[in-house]
Amino acid sequence: KQTTAIGYMSVEFDIWKSLRIRSPVVREISGTISKLNLRKDSRHQWWLNELSLGGANADNTDSDIKQLIAQIPYYLHLRLNRLIVFDQTRGENYQIDNIEIDAQQRDGSYYLQLNANLPELLGNKFNLKSIISQENSVVYLETDHLELERME
Repeated sequence: KQTTAIGYMSVEFDIWKSLRIRSPVVREISGTISKLNLRKDSRHQWWLNELSLGGANADNTDSDIKQLIAQIPYYLHLRLNRLIVFDQTRGENYQIDNIEIDAQQRDGSYYLQLNANLPELLGNKFNLKSIISQENSVVYLETDHLELERME
């Protein structure tokens, strides 16, 4: 059984909005996770410990993405020191270090910055910045050479 090690985690709720809609509304999540394990099984299903992260052949990809975006808090600031990916379909493991995620939701737009040190096999440095809105979206990607097909 794989473990997740959380160094620090803070969750802030929007109390008034939560009371008004009678459901918790997360305003901000910030923290540091020392170690996290992901696993892709032989059926291409992704797992976070025993939690399924959705099927590889999902028919509702658009609605899954919309649902995921709707659950993003107003502010998300996470640092993940080490992500271990176990790919059982290929019999390979990857270690991704120093992942930093900064996401904000403002006026119907979503701002995302993601930085990581990928293993050389996957392409080394990875920096992504994006602004997503209903009117238009922009994505900036900086990497040495990206080899994500190995993760399919």
